[in-house]
Amino acid sequence: MKKLLLVFLSLLLICSMVLVGCGPKDEDPEDDLGATENEDGTYSVSTTYLPSALSTSIGTMLADEDDESFYIANLKNAPFLMVDDMQISDCKVKSISIPIYKTLESDNGVFTFTLCVVRADSLSNLKDTLNNPLKKYTISIDGSRYGLEDSQTVRQYVKIDLKEYDISLTKTQTLAFGDPDDTILPAIIRNDKAKTDDNPAAKLFTDSWGVVSYYYYNEDGAFSIAHSSLLFDLVLERTYESKEAYEQLIADAESAAADYQAKLAAVKAKYEGKYISMMGDSISTCEGVTNNTQYNSTIGSNAVYGQHKKAAPAYHYSKIYWGRFATDVGMNLDVMNAWSGGRVYGKSEASYNDNMLKRSYQLANNDGVNPDLVILYYGINDINSSPSSIYNPGHNLSSVVQYDPTSNLYQQLQNKGTKTESEIVAAWFAEVQAKAADAGYIRTDENPVITPGQTYSCWEAAYALSLYNILNSYNGPDVYIMTLIETNHSSANDGKLDRANTILRAFAEYFDVGLIDQQQGYVLRNNCHLYTYDTESSLHPNIKGHALMTKLIVETVYDRISREQ
Repeated sequence: MKKLLLVFLSLLLICSMVLVGCGPKDEDPEDDLGATENEDGTYSVSTTYLPSALSTSIGTMLADEDDESFYIANLKNAPFLMVDDMQISDCKVKSISIPIYKTLESDNGVFTFTLCVVRADSLSNLKDTLNNPLKKYTISIDGSRYGLEDSQTVRQYVKIDLKEYDISLTKTQTLAFGDPDDTILPAIIRNDKAKTDDNPAAKLFTDSWGVVSYYYYNEDGAFSIAHSSLLFDLVLERTYESKEAYEQLIADAESAAADYQAKLAAVKAKYEGKYISMMGDSISTCEGVTNNTQYNSTIGSNAVYGQHKKAAPAYHYSKIYWGRFATDVGMNLDVMNAWSGGRVYGKSEASYNDNMLKRSYQLANNDGVNPDLVILYYGINDINSSPSSIYNPGHNLSSVVQYDPTSNLYQQLQNKGTKTESEIVAAWFAEVQAKAADAGYIRTDENPVITPGQTYSCWEAAYALSLYNILNSYNGPDVYIMTLIETNHSSANDGKLDRANTILRAFAEYFDVGLIDQQQGYVLRNNCHLYTYDTESSLHPNIKGHALMTKLIVETVYDRISREQ
């Protein structure tokens, strides 16, 4: 199913691009593409890693010295590993097209470039093997064949045949690129350059393919990630059980793509032209929108996550999960109320915006237009940092009052007996509302009194009060809440993410709102490093991670629409 999903996503990416230009330098660039029926009945298919039109256009732009998108990769920290969805796995590597920026001094006209095989099925395996690869291949490149001279600025794709090296990758392996001793220096694209039209290659690559960041160990020996794109293209041969099995795989992928488009059309039929508002934290911030008072006059000078790391193109409106959803469905943006570092609970000394309940009053835009659809993705900053209703004997409850009547919600849900989850939440929420009223909170006030620690004593109570307020304001919008996604960030939180998601699912049932259950989605803990932006935490989605989130939202909204018909 995962392989089918990758094929499906690749079809969507390829079908969305219209590119022109000339391709990598090679005497016969198509000689190793195509399909072969083998004597044992298996079927081998050779395809390029990048869509051919994209590598063709990038090759043309690389040769243009006026395009400042390209920089020389610093091989002192090599090998580098592409952060992609392991499209370079379960295959033979027949050739590589290297975007050569510069050559160093050769050995009698022979240049070298290194490829390594590493395990990449989990982040821990990647860290263990990147500096100690499973296999290492030093590729010899005859300079005379490709017109390469010593210490020369080249700026062109050069395609190298690799058949003699017999490089094969299993499903849990992928390639790493480069070595400090190489005499071929490849080009990379600076993704932050995609912000301007003066750098067409960066803009084209980022908009059409994404940000192919790469992992490496820096000079201090720390595992790190570079938010610049590696540009290698490869011809990969994959072998299937039979021609019929391959054709069935393609048919299934095409059917899945058609099914998704049908679901998208149904969602679009309901929401096209309507207004969407979003609440969240850094995962949902979006450059040029989140901190734009046109969409929320209360947001202030918000920080867009990743902007300081020069990777903001990954968070453009049409690429971030909710912006991609709104674009695909044809919705108008009402209010984008996301805050980097934002918490549901907030802090007693926090600003107006760092508090979910207060921000729940700010989801209609400056013109007073109410949202038709509200998506809430909140809580990841709370599970380790905010007072919680989760009572877990033997653990430090921090500032949670153990005997507070609004405590122990998770424990109550686990020990519900003959009661339903909704009955448990109903009784608990009545206590939450009573506590808030005693603290002076009146929901219908224009500026209600909201004080973390008094209005509510845990983040779950703040979430429930916020959800209740949204459902009873703005003319009753459709509301969807998102469970917290599995990441390496959550691996050390002692089960808090699981318990938090149990509570969010119970909220969805009690309040009768949509549930976008990311924990049961496409991104799992063992593959989250392929779809996220960070190194250790694997918390913030990259472009392909956002694409998967959008797909899950479309399918969830479609399912709810279908049930309501």
